[in-house]
Amino acid sequence: MRIKEELAWAAGFFDGEGCTNCSTRTNGKSTKRYRLLRMIVSQSEPTTLERFQAAVGFGRIEGPHHCPSHPPNAKPKWQYKVDGLDKVQALALFLWPWLSEPKRQQIEVAFEKYRGWTPSA
Repeated sequence: MRIKEELAWAAGFFDGEGCTNCSTRTNGKSTKRYRLLRMIVSQSEPTTLERFQAAVGFGRIEGPHHCPSHPPNAKPKWQYKVDGLDKVQALALFLWPWLSEPKRQQIEVAFEKYRGWTPSA
């Protein structure tokens, strides 16, 4: 069962470190484009992401990743991710009561972009 305090903590963490976006991608070698709705949080170590994942009850943690544009001695990056309409809606619903207005607007813009997207010919 999700504890209200942990969800409030998770929302504060996401508010400062997370983002929601909708982008278009191509599927491998195909030229067919698709949309990707995603919520993501990046950190230089996974412990806090594991707490976040436990608080919300789903999502995946990936890493470590080394960014080629960062200096060679830069810390690797870990990411908590949820993709897809159902999971992003669920996560947004869990966090919504404690999110700041700018973060709520970011989520709303991503959903509007997702709903308004049409594949290009």
